[in-house]
Amino acid sequence: MKEFYDQTFKENDSINIEDLASAEFDNCSFHNITFQNISFRSSLFSECHFENCHFQSVDLLNTRMKSVSFKESKLTGINWSDCNSLEEINFNNCKLDYSVFQNLDLRDLSASNSSFREVDFSGSKLIKSRFIDCDLLASVFSGSNLEDADFSGSGPLLLDPKFTKLKNTKIDLSEASEILKTIGLLVN
Repeated sequence: MKEFYDQTFKENDSINIEDLASAEFDNCSFHNITFQNISFRSSLFSECHFENCHFQSVDLLNTRMKSVSFKESKLTGINWSDCNSLEEINFNNCKLDYSVFQNLDLRDLSASNSSFREVDFSGSKLIKSRFIDCDLLASVFSGSNLEDADFSGSGPLLLDPKFTKLKNTKIDLSEASEILKTIGLLVN
């Protein structure tokens, strides 16, 4: 396993793509890099930061991420469900449309000003997660646990209380009205 500690990788740096699979990245930063058709298979990212990066057709099978932040990055169409674990993940001003986060433990996930259009969160544990001012158009939360989650300023939410745990879930009043319609209540 290749190991990278306290390194900064930038757009014009030459990164050997063979170094990215089965590698360990600790306290590393990545800036202005496009990762296309890259395998991060069986890699570990701890305390890492990605800024203005673009991920396209990446392989995350058996990847582990802990305390990783993504800022102003495009991560669309990624199957995050292939990861072994995602802990303390932060997305700020990111685009994650058409991604899959099925059946993952995403406790304490933090997202702000990000787009999650048509994202599948089915069966995921999003306990104490925060989606602040996020676009969640047509995203699926069926079978998810959203206890103590905060969706302030986010929507539109497709949540059915019959199939989603919503205890102490914080949502905007306009979203609450839509959720009440799913159980047959009309709000004037």
